[in-house]
Amino acid sequence: MMLTNMQLRSVMNSAGAQKADFGNFLSLRLLMTILALVIAFVVTQLLHYGRELTEVVLMSGCAYGIETISDVFYARLQLHDRMAEIAKSMMIRALLSVLGWASPSI
Repeated sequence: MMLTNMQLRSVMNSAGAQKADFGNFLSLRLLMTILALVIAFVVTQLLHYGRELTEVVLMSGCAYGIETISDVFYARLQLHDRMAEIAKSMMIRALLSVLGWASPSI
């Protein structure tokens, strides 16, 4: 996932990329996230991981993939100087993550 991240948030907010279409960046991020998940699956199969471990790797990859996709939207908000919306979204996401991790143990 880290190799396919490509720092698109920084690229989107650079002076030259401001004229580029948001859809192109989103499409690239979606394509690279899917590619990373396929590579993760192939690696788990080549290393003969069990079914459970493969599921954990892919679920973690999906969670990180969602985070990287949201990063493209954050870049768009940052481009339009809407930092308050980014902060609110990150706080809600953190709260949901804590609740998601805490709920199985309750």
